[in-house]
Amino acid sequence: DGRYVAFLTDATNLFPDDGQTFDIVVKDRETGAITPIGPAEPESPFGGYDATLTSDGSLIAYSTQPESNRWFGSIFSRDNELVRTSSARDITISGDGSTYTYARQGSAVEVRRVDDNQLLYDSGDVDGLAPSLSDDGSTLAFSNWNYSEIRLIDVETGDEEVVTVPSFDFFFAYSLAMS
Repeated sequence: DGRYVAFLTDATNLFPDDGQTFDIVVKDRETGAITPIGPAEPESPFGGYDATLTSDGSLIAYSTQPESNRWFGSIFSRDNELVRTSSARDITISGDGSTYTYARQGSAVEVRRVDDNQLLYDSGDVDGLAPSLSDDGSTLAFSNWNYSEIRLIDVETGDEEVVTVPSFDFFFAYSLAMS
């Protein structure tokens, strides 16, 4: 319903200095409250990026990249409690909060359940970028590394549809979203 909005900010007047350049925050549009989320990885000077929310705003997922150059994906509750973290990038969460997806170190894409971390899908030797889940977590979309294909996966069956993206000099399929 648009009540909660997650965003990345470099504002210095919202919270005490936490040593990070950017912070992920959630604004409650009903109450006006602004809450910092994380950081999941305290070594990160960036705080986080690419925040996604569940439909009701109860869970927030985002990625960090600390100075050690390892990627982390984290899921927090709106109360700022860490729910999950993994060595991954491009983490997103389904609208209903049941599943999350990410590109793990080495770039294969995985889908896992939030509650017990059970692996539901692994792209194996197919590298991927910018994974995105449908609201109910049943369908996964991700782009391949050369940005020429978008793969649509039925998470339960593993059935796959590959959509070829027209090749232009400056066009690529990186930022994906599903409903």
